[in-house]
Amino acid sequence: MPDLPETLRLAYHAERPHPRDVPLREVYLDLDFPSGVGDRPFVYVNMVQTFDGQAVLKGSAYTIGTDVDHYLLRQLRHAPQRRRDHRDPSAPAGTTRAGGQVP
Repeated sequence: MPDLPETLRLAYHAERPHPRDVPLREVYLDLDFPSGVGDRPFVYVNMVQTFDGQAVLKGSAYTIGTDVDHYLLRQLRHAPQRRRDHRDPSAPAGTTRAGGQVP
């Protein structure tokens, strides 16, 4: 595991005081995803890209971003799985397979 910082600096939050330091392990833990509408699931997207707009470098998206970015993307990827009522725990598998990375 890479050496990660204990906290991140939260620059803005619509409902909580800011700026403030947030423990890294608590980022994305309190997300509340809607269930979706009818038989259509709720879909969320989180992406990174280079300054020139690339989403892949040297054949892999994993080469973009820092160790903290990768940690946070994994946290977000697994956030719906932590909810008891999440209906499809395999939802992020396509992302994992496409990037060749194990979360």
